[in-house]
Amino acid sequence: MERKQSMMTTLKSQVASSVQRWFDLPAGLPAQMPAAQTTLFLTQSHERHYHVTITFDAPPTLLQARGYVRPLGEKWLFVSDDHRLYRMFAPSEVYSLQRVAGAASVAEAD
Repeated sequence: MERKQSMMTTLKSQVASSVQRWFDLPAGLPAQMPAAQTTLFLTQSHERHYHVTITFDAPPTLLQARGYVRPLGEKWLFVSDDHRLYRMFAPSEVYSLQRVAGAASVAEAD
């Protein structure tokens, strides 16, 4: 009886760990930002001219790039550093947004 219980416990833990691996996010991927935080950081990034790393959509289809953001009406425009990627997006499409470490802010001439 004790052996059956031990086998069931082992089987249960193996199944649980296998299922958990399917739902684990890739290493190094930041957690998804709450909507209010995304909107606040987008606004700050534009006003303070922050260089950002932005991740669009949710796993498993991720697009991650570095560049700058600016508002265009209800949507936002992202322009990558090399100007090869331009994307209009709604804040709800952003998975995460991070300021690039060590990047100096650039002031625009008005």
